[in-house]
Amino acid sequence: MPTFSLFVSKLSFEGLRDCLVDRFIEQIELYNDVRIAFQKDGRSVYRTTDIYDAPLWGDKDYEGIAYEKPSPIPHDHKKVFMKLIDRAKDSVLSEEELLDIFYETEEDVISILAVSPPDSVAPIQQIESERKAQLHFRFFVGKYPVSEEQFAFEVERLFDKIVFTTEIENCLRTLEGGLDKFSVSIIRALEHLNDSFPQYHLPTQRKASLKRLSSESGFETTPEGNPSAERKKELSFLFDVPNENGDVVDTKCIYCEPHMKFSRSDASGDSHHYVNRLYFREQHPDFPGRLLIGHIGEHI
Repeated sequence: MPTFSLFVSKLSFEGLRDCLVDRFIEQIELYNDVRIAFQKDGRSVYRTTDIYDAPLWGDKDYEGIAYEKPSPIPHDHKKVFMKLIDRAKDSVLSEEELLDIFYETEEDVISILAVSPPDSVAPIQQIESERKAQLHFRFFVGKYPVSEEQFAFEVERLFDKIVFTTEIENCLRTLEGGLDKFSVSIIRALEHLNDSFPQYHLPTQRKASLKRLSSESGFETTPEGNPSAERKKELSFLFDVPNENGDVVDTKCIYCEPHMKFSRSDASGDSHHYVNRLYFREQHPDFPGRLLIGHIGEHI
């Protein structure tokens, strides 16, 4: 898996050079939220070697924004601006060298804090908020799956409205064709279940909700039908139940029967018909506001 790198550089301020102070402050706060989120997750944020010497806002460089008196921005926001740059790691790259790498590497491996990407920076490399960073991480995890263990770890962090079975890593190992052939599709399905489905799902209109999910996600999604007691047992999966503090207080076996079908792999030219499934449950009293995923893997 390639190393994912995020940079704060002169380009980060290119779209802010002529803006009003309120807009400058707003975007600095958003940038700093991204930096904090990256570093909290153990990821690195770098700064280019020449960021301290370049005009960043109007004709003011770092020193002018940070130390000029009277201060051009309120004190608390000035501290945020300084943390954004000072707490990024030193890199050996200048702005020019960073742009050279943009031309030489795959466009999703290096990203930059920016509100409007220059011609040399593809939109996928532009990260201006935590939401955009989250979307990029999802894309990155889908495109470069390291292992079932790492993939399970990442998706549990990236999809906050989903609770995964305790056995999700082992489930992924059962995928016909392997995780590499389905990681992009899985991420796309999880995005629909996490971001979109809760907005239109109605328990009283389950059939219509699942039909819409099929249409919008591109993955056929159906209920189980009239399952026998034995079938219900097969489609019941283990979930850790937390208390209000997040501590696990129980483990329950919960029935999850609607399923999304992964019939085609992500591999170009692969015409094989696969029977992989994602089994889920729309809601459960022990997990208010969350969707449960009991299995992602071979057909059960």
